[in-house]
Amino acid sequence: MVQTSELRGPPLPDTMPPLTDQFRRNVQLYPDTLALVCTHQPSDLYGVGVSSRSCETGKQGLRWTYRELDLGIRRFADGLQRRGIGEGSLMVMFVTNSAEYVIATWAAYRIGCLHVPLSPRSLAHAREVTHMVRTAVEACDPVSVVVVAGKREWTAQVAELMQGQGFDCLKIMEEGEGAAVGDEADGWTPFAEVMQGTTTTMAQTDVVEDFSHAAPVESSIFFTSGTTSLPKGCFVQASAFPTTVARSWRASRQPMRPGDRVAIVLPNNHAFGYMFLMAAFVNAATIVFPGSGFVPEALIETIRREQCSHTALVPTMLHALSGVALAPKQKLHSLRRVVLAGAPPTEEVLRICLGHLGADGVENFYGMTEGIVVSTDAAESVDNVVNGRDVSIGLPLPGARVKICAKGSRVPVAMEAVGEVHFSGPSLVKGYIGNRDDDKFYTGEDGRRWFCTGDKAVVGKDGQLYLVGRYNDTIIRGGENIEPSAIEAVLGQTSEFHMLEPQIVRAPDNVAGEVPVAVIRQEIGEETARQLKDTVRAKMGALYVPAGVISVLSLGLEDYPRTLAGKVQKSKLTELVEAYWTARRSRTRNRVHSRAMLEMRLKQAWARASGLNDATMIDVNVSLAGFADVRLLDSIKEHLWTDMTSNVSLAGWIAADTIAEEVDLIEDAARSERTEESDSDQASIDSVPNSYVIEALLAAIAYEKGDHIDPATRLIDLGVDSITSIALLNQVRQETGVSLPSSLFFTPHTISEIIDRLQSTPNPADILDFESASEERPRECFSALIQGTPKPGVPSLFMTPPGSGYAFSYEPLPKFANDLAVYALGSPFLMTKSDASWTVEEAAALYVKTIRKLQPEGPYLLGGWSMGAILAYEEAYQLRQQGQTVMGILNLDMPLPRPDPHVLEPTVKLLEIVGFYPAIRRAGKPDMEIPSYRRQHSLASVRAKLKYAPRPMHTASDDATPVPIFVIWAGHGDPDRLPSVLVEAEEILQKFGLETQERTSQEWLQTPRESMGPGGWAEMVGEENVECRVIDHAHHDTLMDPEVVECTAHLMQVAIDKWLSSRS
Repeated sequence: MVQTSELRGPPLPDTMPPLTDQFRRNVQLYPDTLALVCTHQPSDLYGVGVSSRSCETGKQGLRWTYRELDLGIRRFADGLQRRGIGEGSLMVMFVTNSAEYVIATWAAYRIGCLHVPLSPRSLAHAREVTHMVRTAVEACDPVSVVVVAGKREWTAQVAELMQGQGFDCLKIMEEGEGAAVGDEADGWTPFAEVMQGTTTTMAQTDVVEDFSHAAPVESSIFFTSGTTSLPKGCFVQASAFPTTVARSWRASRQPMRPGDRVAIVLPNNHAFGYMFLMAAFVNAATIVFPGSGFVPEALIETIRREQCSHTALVPTMLHALSGVALAPKQKLHSLRRVVLAGAPPTEEVLRICLGHLGADGVENFYGMTEGIVVSTDAAESVDNVVNGRDVSIGLPLPGARVKICAKGSRVPVAMEAVGEVHFSGPSLVKGYIGNRDDDKFYTGEDGRRWFCTGDKAVVGKDGQLYLVGRYNDTIIRGGENIEPSAIEAVLGQTSEFHMLEPQIVRAPDNVAGEVPVAVIRQEIGEETARQLKDTVRAKMGALYVPAGVISVLSLGLEDYPRTLAGKVQKSKLTELVEAYWTARRSRTRNRVHSRAMLEMRLKQAWARASGLNDATMIDVNVSLAGFADVRLLDSIKEHLWTDMTSNVSLAGWIAADTIAEEVDLIEDAARSERTEESDSDQASIDSVPNSYVIEALLAAIAYEKGDHIDPATRLIDLGVDSITSIALLNQVRQETGVSLPSSLFFTPHTISEIIDRLQSTPNPADILDFESASEERPRECFSALIQGTPKPGVPSLFMTPPGSGYAFSYEPLPKFANDLAVYALGSPFLMTKSDASWTVEEAAALYVKTIRKLQPEGPYLLGGWSMGAILAYEEAYQLRQQGQTVMGILNLDMPLPRPDPHVLEPTVKLLEIVGFYPAIRRAGKPDMEIPSYRRQHSLASVRAKLKYAPRPMHTASDDATPVPIFVIWAGHGDPDRLPSVLVEAEEILQKFGLETQERTSQEWLQTPRESMGPGGWAEMVGEENVECRVIDHAHHDTLMDPEVVECTAHLMQVAIDKWLSSRS
């Protein structure tokens, strides 16, 4: 039976007393326990606690016990009632973290006021704050209204706001901001005046209150963060939310006990901040305010001085705290628990809590204003909550339930399937005020009230809940779903990028539909942007690499657009990025076209002037003095100035020493006139043969790879994979009607050389082989870091490509342990002419050259699949000849080759008949035929293999150190039968002709392998140095079938671990 994705928290006691009853009980049980510390407020505030035992030696600021805080609450509640405020009234607060906020909140609950805390920052957002106040008024139709403002400078705005609602209200201003008793300027009553008691019950004496009477209804309105629309109001059940959390904390691994000190810097208008504050009071803990808001240094100093055991933070606060230097002796060793919420934390954030701050535990709390309560409890190690790249959000709290359903469904999906989080529990609100988005709430068949969160999540094998992302944030790139949160989590694991607080949003793209773009908090250089992209490529794959990196400054902002609660507004950020991206792409297209075309035209002009036959020989960065007689140089320049430009000064043009400087002058002049491409420029560009094809090609490259494309860049170095290349060339074909070969993006030629080739060809459709422009043998190979981080002293793994020569054959490999760096090598012969041939020794020498550039000294880890394994062996042999150490060779399913002069010479058609070219599998898409250039390379590989005679390793050098080979056999397929199968293919070809679609029997590819031994490799390194494992699948599944790839990678990891451990 399939197990569904449903999680239940432990049972919750039936009784959930009102918060006021729980607070009063704490006053009776712990009257002298410190209740409140406000480091930024005077110790004698309102005359409460001046002569009590709460004053601790050497400690500054306000310090009230539970008895004294209760006295202050009763005084304020009495003062409100004497002014006509009571049950059925509305209390709106614009107050920061202070004693006044605590007093007013508890007083509101005691006398039955509806409590509505709003951020003072909201006063700068008239539309939002007016909406929130109006929502509260319409929701409760109050008999009277009281508003509390924290600072004098806010009073005018608050008064105007409340007056706009059409009723009078009691206006109270905090003490300490210039307001004193008797100072009622502009109708504002000082807080101190309301605190003045008039009866003997207000004396500082022990009071035993009667709990038998029915307490007024305790209710608050909190507003959602409003990341996509106006904030939605929620009636929060005052008792259920914090009581559920408080009870879970009392029973946890790092319990919260009476008298524990809890540092609070979260905004009090945020549901998370409110929950943390009230849950601490329910547990009779000591609330410590380090100030009115969050200041990193003040928080750290307060935790250390007050010996706080708990605090709650959002990830952005951790970013700031990580910048505060802490020596080992300065670690916050009193901290038993840091609670994280507000946004999904990354692994790096968790490490800051446990490592940088020195906390004993970190809790990942997944909650929403709507009353969602899911938590990991206090984890004492990052490994307890991190699974690969995913950070767990834990399990439902007592009384709560979670189920994962397909979008639009209410039926739970199977375990490990992604779906939407549905929540039910006693803390859940009944709905949004005014029935906004009411379809998110429903009553299930079980009779329980449920809420659809809009969050994507999955229940893992460990039974824990893992967030995947938001449905509204998902990016669809070429039909593949990308979750921005996954990319953000990967970047968050690197401290350099973590500090940039990267946000991933979508941007429009002509080829892929949508692409991810990284937005960061500050300007960075091109090298850092490239490293950011490389990090994503290495850890996640090419699909997830951001198409661009943009700073918020580029968007005209100083910070991300945020909600009043401080959350990044992804919807607004996406709108800004889409507008910026569209405009920038247009500018990029013009700029790339202009520069490449100008360089090409100037090179041709100088070639004619200097008598050169080949304009490609000219380097745009070399002095022009080398291309003409010095006596004629200025004359030639003046002639070109007349032909090439009309808006550059002649003096400036004569002074230019290189073609690159000439292009700069033209572009600068164009910018100064605020036109990037004039009609005359366009006309001159259009006069170039095939300019429309060149423009379309450059546009496709610019859209895919972004700005700063140097015409001297080799196309193979653009890192475009085969599927993306087809999409880009399809775009060129749709715009121009010309089909360029897919091999284009895998040539060693530069963009400038391709442009020259297109310009010199009358009909671009006739271009079938770009490589024919060069007769030179390749001098190096392509390499790509596909995962991990190279580290000094730690060998990287170098994987040689299979017969196709395609480096990215190894991209499906999952991440190896310890962030092992894995380089995929691409064949240097991938783009050679179809009739070209090469030897294993020749290819291996080029691979070794590249390997030693990337890692100059051994020991080396080598590997390869199929033909790649043969090449890896020859690489090891040549490295040993060079005096280097080889730690081991990973051989993925290839026996020792044995040359046979009688074997039939293969051709592409014969290999096709044999079944050598299986289609490329693509998840959710039709299979794709292997491109012709890879077929040609496979043919050359087979020919090279049939002629290769490997040499025993001991003949490479006098070094007797063994070179182990770890062979991973595919359990099905017999490559030794290839010679006989080629004969069968030749018979089919002779019988049916070149157009035949007939194939040989594919049995040889599926038949069980008879021998699982060393496969001949013992002859090369000794039987004791060959270890074999088997995967019960066919050869082509080794790196193509996702399930089989997992098995392959696991066995590779076994060998790597063994070799690395033997080294240590």
